[in-house]
Amino acid sequence: MLKDLKTYGCHDLCLAATKFICENFEEVCQTEEFFELTRAELDEIVSNDCLKVVTEETVFYALESWIKYDVTERQQHLAQLLHCVRLPLLSVKFLTRLYEANHLIRDDHACKHLLNEALKYHFMPEHRLSYQTVLSARPRCVPKVLLAVGGKAGLFATLESTEMYFPQTDSWIGLAPLSVPRYEFGVAVLDHKVYVVGGIATHMRQGISYRRHESTVESWDPETNTWSSVERMAECRSTLGVVVLAGELYALGGYDGQYYLQSVEKYVSKLKEWQPVAPMTKSRSCFATAVLDGMVYAIGGYGPAHMNGVELHAVIPLLAGKWATISQQGMGCLGCLGCLGNGSPHGR
Repeated sequence: MLKDLKTYGCHDLCLAATKFICENFEEVCQTEEFFELTRAELDEIVSNDCLKVVTEETVFYALESWIKYDVTERQQHLAQLLHCVRLPLLSVKFLTRLYEANHLIRDDHACKHLLNEALKYHFMPEHRLSYQTVLSARPRCVPKVLLAVGGKAGLFATLESTEMYFPQTDSWIGLAPLSVPRYEFGVAVLDHKVYVVGGIATHMRQGISYRRHESTVESWDPETNTWSSVERMAECRSTLGVVVLAGELYALGGYDGQYYLQSVEKYVSKLKEWQPVAPMTKSRSCFATAVLDGMVYAIGGYGPAHMNGVELHAVIPLLAGKWATISQQGMGCLGCLGCLGNGSPHGR
């Protein structure tokens, strides 16, 4: 069908058909029409980033079934099609089983090489970036994931490690570490990158470790699994609030090692610079932040005395933003979390 649509120049219908196949791949790959696809058509489909599959095993089994439908003619395409499978997303157990028991792959030198590269991805994570030029490890229809960055382990150890959790498979993988161990920082996502802002970092000088409140900022790029330094803030801040609003990253309040802060600054990624913003009405650290209807909320926290106030900062186009105090919480709130429920900000 795809071939006919392309022959007659039905571009919109061709796109619609491709979208349908990708969204219903697990059902489509069991139909007679699937087995009659040409190698080029199959290559185009299984290379699609939006192929909707629960696991990459589905893609491999679909290719295997297509080849076995006419193994004499199609086995020659196995290695080329195997490039379309996101092999690093397959488990070590699955890859090992293919290597040992699948005669189509076992008897093909090129296929065995691809499996070896996928196994190296698992066993040698420090070299993953170099393998991405050979094998794609990018998830299809990128799933929602959870990132755990830095922090503390016990009273004294500060972490630099980064891990990613996949709810679909209930599994964790290690990612590139921060450039320096740090905790009590702010974190946010801007322009598809994860920003780690300020905090307290552990440094070494002449073999002696010491901790310092930071103005430094790092960003993590999921495409390359690398951390990069970003321009420093004007002030050192730990236990700060961080939010993203209108494509800009805001760093609010916090503690610089001596004083609780009420200052606010924002990072404009296009200009690669931090700019001052109107300060909050009170100094705050260990507080919750949220964004709702174009306004930043600062909730509770710690300052000269524990706070139960809520402030909001309105960002009005062409006008200077300003802070205003709104309704009080029932009790003081230290180290609380902010979230949105039914369109309203809540502190916990």
